[in-house]
Amino acid sequence: MKRFIVPMLAALVVISMIFAGCVAPATVPTEPVTPTEPVTPTEPVTPTEPVTPPTAEVPTPMEEWSPGNPWMPPTELPTNPYEGLAIKPDGTPYNFGFVPCFLWHEWMAMAEGIATSLVERAGGRISSYDSDLDVHTEIASLQDLMTRGVDSIIINPVDTAASVPMIEQVYDAGIPIFDFDMIAQTEKLTGLSTHDQFEMGVIAGDWVVNLVESTGEPLIVYEIWGVMQHEGCIRRHNGFHSVVDGHELITVVESPNTNFQAVEAMHAVTDAFSAHPEYGAIMSQGGMGEGYMEALRGVNRLYEIGHPEHVLVFNMNEDPEAYKYMTEGYMDACCTHGSWIEVDIAVKQMFTYVILGQPVPRKIWIPVRFLSAEDIAWQPYIDGKMRGVDYDLWPVLPTPGLIPTPTKE
Repeated sequence: MKRFIVPMLAALVVISMIFAGCVAPATVPTEPVTPTEPVTPTEPVTPTEPVTPPTAEVPTPMEEWSPGNPWMPPTELPTNPYEGLAIKPDGTPYNFGFVPCFLWHEWMAMAEGIATSLVERAGGRISSYDSDLDVHTEIASLQDLMTRGVDSIIINPVDTAASVPMIEQVYDAGIPIFDFDMIAQTEKLTGLSTHDQFEMGVIAGDWVVNLVESTGEPLIVYEIWGVMQHEGCIRRHNGFHSVVDGHELITVVESPNTNFQAVEAMHAVTDAFSAHPEYGAIMSQGGMGEGYMEALRGVNRLYEIGHPEHVLVFNMNEDPEAYKYMTEGYMDACCTHGSWIEVDIAVKQMFTYVILGQPVPRKIWIPVRFLSAEDIAWQPYIDGKMRGVDYDLWPVLPTPGLIPTPTKE
């Protein structure tokens, strides 16, 4: 490691430690409260077919976007259509649990922040636990929530296979459980909301293929792994390779596992690009931009788009780092894979099923878009632009064709 990298690494370690902190659980009753009204289904509703947005609601390509497009939100959206929804007939609040796989990454910290805000806006309470990418910690958290008698749980599983037995225990105990982003390998989920992460990889692959075929020049792409055991990361990887593998101009080199930690991404890129100046592109499975972009700066490879030495960079998330480096002209593109809409939908599923006692789509697949720096400049509601804004001011997103917004009325 070069000497000038050390201060930057130390700063990133501090940032990682800050995001790893767990939000203290809210106080919840020690005994389960079972309201008689509204009616909660005794058996989770499980449609046999995954729900796919109708053709008319599928996003159109970027060049066809317009303010009238249903996937282009208006500039004014309601912040609290949920007022009073999560208060039971006896005047006590509904109690929910939120169990993310980790909190050191801003993508997941945003998910926790918006989930907490939405529940509290509705008058409910939510207990948040940080699994810290450890399945045993996750199991203990779920067991604690079961003991507390929460009304429902939202989870992003640590391991989509190893987490399953405990998830199924929660489900079998009659506690509705809603998964977001990473898909637990079980049918015992009350609801799921996720982007098509295979499609994200395909979009990345198509972008690279179009670039090399337009120039005719070979390209070596450095693929930065997030979490190798995560089903979503595997889908991104497989989607990408389904397009680029076998192409005569494209070579892909994979990074070690980074656990979505910026410091690890910084180490990987510093080592790889120092030893291999012929590498010309980075495909990040999501986030970590402050790590790998600063690593490029450290090895004198960070140049703006259009410079002959520019390293092509594509990120799978519309996170704050992607927004920052894209607006600065260093990052080329990203996918619309944000935690905001996934959690927004998970909360809608939970409120509809648990509070209103109505069936919900069991699987909601959120379409993916490709964003360039020009595209994000005028988008009013993307995760990266909302950094620093009080979560209580984040509006409830319109989700036409996916799930309606439940209200007390």
